[in-house]
Amino acid sequence: MNWAKDIGLIYDTPKIRMPKRAKNSKVMKGRPITAEEFERMLGKISEVVGDDRSESWKHLMIGLWWSGLRITEALMLTWDGHGIRIELSGKYPMLNIPAEFQKSHKDELLPIAPEFAEMLLRTPVEQRTGFVFNPQRKFSSDRFKSPREAGRTISNIGKKAGVKVNESDKAGEVVIKYASAHDFRRAFGTRWAPRVMPVDLQKLMRHETIETTMKFYVNQNADEVASRLYAAFNNQGSTLGSTDLNKQPVENQENPIHKQIK
Repeated sequence: MNWAKDIGLIYDTPKIRMPKRAKNSKVMKGRPITAEEFERMLGKISEVVGDDRSESWKHLMIGLWWSGLRITEALMLTWDGHGIRIELSGKYPMLNIPAEFQKSHKDELLPIAPEFAEMLLRTPVEQRTGFVFNPQRKFSSDRFKSPREAGRTISNIGKKAGVKVNESDKAGEVVIKYASAHDFRRAFGTRWAPRVMPVDLQKLMRHETIETTMKFYVNQNADEVASRLYAAFNNQGSTLGSTDLNKQPVENQENPIHKQIK
């Protein structure tokens, strides 16, 4: 709008009022699933895709869990192709992502989580060719090519396992959202958020901006933070010291706050 005004296409820029997010609205459409829920989903794979296809889907789902990849990225990931590929020539395994597959439109060499690197390196050298993940269709040996179809299959597995990630009320009817591939990614980001700096998490999640990383994974629930603070307090004792710097703390006397917390 400002550009149009500058070159004379419009007389003035309109005032646009952005809608405010409701205080109780959710930032995420789903939620990070737990390790127990993930294991439960793995146990239901064969019931959805069949015994003959279950190993190919298990490989994909474990890969999503350890990598934090989007389903689209996972299905494009190759050992030696021209798209998103695994780079093993350096000290650590990396993701080599061409500009056309990046929101930032830049060629990038990005780190991957150690657990995912270990999973990849367990693949025999002679098998490191073609696509990394090859989830098969239920009634044929063809590989899934559509991220939408593959994502729908994972959601069906989540439904079969009874893993609910969201419930909403639409026109008086309760709509349940079951675990999807993106909820694996949410779980990945949540696991790594307390372990690395935000700028490193941004690289690991491949977010275009640090604001996205901060919004979804770093600004954690206050109760969770308080829980860790009190746990550290109980394990290490009070660090409050004395309000009078000239006085020495009395030895062997339990801090009253510490006693209350216990």
